[in-house]
Amino acid sequence: MAIFGKSDKPADLIRRVQNRDYKDHTECAELLQHILLMPGLKARHIAWMLGHPEPMVRECGQTHIRRVGGDDVGDALVREMIGKPSSIAQEIAMTMIQLEPTRVVSRVGPLLHAKGVEQRTAALDIIACYDGFNDFLGHLKAALRDPDATIRLRAVKQLSLKPMDPTVRLLLQNQLDADDLAVRQLAIETLSEHPTPDLTEAFLERLPHESTRMQSRMVAALAKLARDPSARLEERVLPMLGDDSEIVRNAAVKLLREIPNRKQVIRSFIVFSQGVAHWVRDRCRETFLGVGRDVLQTLVELLHEGPSEIKVGAILLASDGKNQQVIPHLLDVLHSDDDWWVRIVAVDELARYPRPEVLDSLIRMVDDGEVRLAVISALAKLGNPKAIGVLVPLLKAPEPSVRKTTIDALQNFPDPLVIDALARVVLEDPAEDLRERALQTLETFGAAAKNVQAAVAEVLARRAAEAAEGDYVELGMVNPSL
Repeated sequence: MAIFGKSDKPADLIRRVQNRDYKDHTECAELLQHILLMPGLKARHIAWMLGHPEPMVRECGQTHIRRVGGDDVGDALVREMIGKPSSIAQEIAMTMIQLEPTRVVSRVGPLLHAKGVEQRTAALDIIACYDGFNDFLGHLKAALRDPDATIRLRAVKQLSLKPMDPTVRLLLQNQLDADDLAVRQLAIETLSEHPTPDLTEAFLERLPHESTRMQSRMVAALAKLARDPSARLEERVLPMLGDDSEIVRNAAVKLLREIPNRKQVIRSFIVFSQGVAHWVRDRCRETFLGVGRDVLQTLVELLHEGPSEIKVGAILLASDGKNQQVIPHLLDVLHSDDDWWVRIVAVDELARYPRPEVLDSLIRMVDDGEVRLAVISALAKLGNPKAIGVLVPLLKAPEPSVRKTTIDALQNFPDPLVIDALARVVLEDPAEDLRERALQTLETFGAAAKNVQAAVAEVLARRAAEAAEGDYVELGMVNPSL
């Protein structure tokens, strides 16, 4: 008997539905009814229905197969998944899971290692049907190394559904260096939605290599993290201040601005900078000062509190020879009861500010034993002639170290009073090395000290002659026969 004027043979009925050779849903439904009434029909015979583009055909097939079942239907359903759109393939996979829940997992591996991309895609469609895919993490890790970019991207999409899982996060972070742009950007976007401190270095290192849009995503994610004090992001960001890339350095500054505890940031920077090479430290310092206008105020506070190491770091960071607001605070440290080496650092930095109040304060401190040598050197750096009257008397100090430092300091003052004082050192100082040092200093003054040098040379020659004559007379007394 013909159906709608056409053959009612089973193969023909199936072919008509497969080829969509029907006028409407009513005719399609009647064709399906006749197919399902065929004698000896097994589930595997209608597996093709689940891959049909028409929803009513797929629904009909799903209903019948779930009801009938059969040990041999799984293989047929797997074959039907191949080449189908993911939405349809995943419908088939769900039916498979319901029919053989324990066996489906074992099908993923062979599919994922098949030669055909469509088979490997089907494996990912099966995985996508599981809410929890921890059992498939090994398979997804393998998919991330697939030669086909679409497979790799599908794997990342699947992983992005559980971004807080520690293993998933590690796999996603490994994709930050992926060559494939789509894979890399999806990993960035997923991790940016749920930032954690361990992303800091990886994100900052990627910044120079990403588009402006991706850079904004990564910096925004880390900025959100920076506002959480418990993240202690400054410890991870500070090393980036010395990076070769200006993009990275600017991003690091932006993140440090977001950290609410500015004092803690500066303390951390001071500790960090003490452990890096000087050329890196200088770059870091220059970059760090861009964190905000309130940095100086916080540094000033640190000058008066905390351990000595922090005070020294604050002094070095605050004083640049330009910002004169720091002068009163450096003077406070100089006149304080802080450790001697903290006060010495303050003296060294004050030498960068040729201001009258600095000169006067240093002159008053020249007799302070703890900072005396540093003060002498600082007065030399300032180069103000007013210091000559204070330095010259120190050439007669009992301590050789004071006399030596003063001789070196007076090199900056080619003044007649200095020249005469150094000449006396050459002729009178008990230490031979200091006499020689003073003579060398006179020689640096050139024409200004020419006459004095000549006079000193004459005195030294006469003394040498007298000494030689004295030696001769002494020898004659010991051995008259000579």
